[in-house]
Amino acid sequence: IHRVGGYRTGIIGVNPNNGSVWVGLANENQVAKLDATGSELFRIEGFDFPSSFAFDPRDDSVWVADGGGASGGRVVKLDNNGRVLFSRNTPGFFPNAPQQFGVDPRDGSAWHSGFGDVFKLSADGAVLAQVRGFDTPTSVAVDPRDGSVWVTDFRAGSDSGAIVKLDEDGDELLRKELSSTPHVAAVNPIDGRVWVGIENELIILSSGGEMLGRISVDGVPSAIRIATVDESSAPIVPLVRALGDINGDGSQDIVALANKDGTLTATVKDAKSRNRINVIRFDGRLVPVDLEVMPDTNGNGAPELVVLGGGSTRSEVRDSLTGENLGTVDFDPNLSPIDLELVTDRTGNGVPELAMLGQGSVTVEVKDPVTNGMFKRLYFKDYVPKDLSVWSQG
Repeated sequence: IHRVGGYRTGIIGVNPNNGSVWVGLANENQVAKLDATGSELFRIEGFDFPSSFAFDPRDDSVWVADGGGASGGRVVKLDNNGRVLFSRNTPGFFPNAPQQFGVDPRDGSAWHSGFGDVFKLSADGAVLAQVRGFDTPTSVAVDPRDGSVWVTDFRAGSDSGAIVKLDEDGDELLRKELSSTPHVAAVNPIDGRVWVGIENELIILSSGGEMLGRISVDGVPSAIRIATVDESSAPIVPLVRALGDINGDGSQDIVALANKDGTLTATVKDAKSRNRINVIRFDGRLVPVDLEVMPDTNGNGAPELVVLGGGSTRSEVRDSLTGENLGTVDFDPNLSPIDLELVTDRTGNGVPELAMLGQGSVTVEVKDPVTNGMFKRLYFKDYVPKDLSVWSQG
């Protein structure tokens, strides 16, 4: 979109709130700020080796890691207009090498990597914690949901490494050994999954450290950025399904599911007369992924509607004639839902099972909609999931 020339730089930072770009000019001992179109707004003098940027979303202030030179390693915090809020010598910075910052948006505190340790600083730069026990911590990534932090530990001269999760006070929660040295990590702020860059791969872990998936890449990832979209308020193309004749006039009835202004609504109409039969409201917190029609389970002769939703990864079941809530089915929240299908009753209660295809470790979960109990879990390797079909052999 824009090409900006004339800069010799090894590091940039982009403020996600306003799109401004901060550029570390190590050769000129400066930091420059550009607007979202690439026009330079100003430069700030007095740096030795500006090597990393991190942003506080509360006020758009920016943390700058300045390592090496006369400073010996310091952190500089600037406001959005480039005014220096404070400059403090900071323990642990590598000389003339990039540092990594992670900001907790809840209170503006920041974590940074260093010589064998990681440090937590308050919003005004005071050291709150120093956590030892690392070899070469290269990256830190804060989970904004609870303030926990993931640290990649690069072991120099070794083919392995580890990723470590700390709570907001610096106490270790888990440590996962990796087959290759990790270089960088990023946390999805919606579900807490962590993406880790190792040689020729991106690996995806749940917030509890469970391996969810692997993606092959060329070389070693040097940066990971996760863009999130608030899908809950976004309109969707209506999902339309045939219901059969539920009002007894001998013609087909249909249902259309749509999210409008944050309200998730299924509208049931007679296809011939176009008269509205019913309007059914589902939980507005569901981000609709799929809609299925299930045979009558409550004995009133009308089929049930099953909506698969993202966010919490669950299905809600309602009667198509009355709108009665017949229950919810919870799937693994670490899976991103892709598709839902009905499976012929396997538990003997006369109700079809629900099969949900999820992405992460590419998993199909089959659950009983009456009991919410797990019937079976299937794993597929080396696939990019797109669709799920059920084949019944008679």
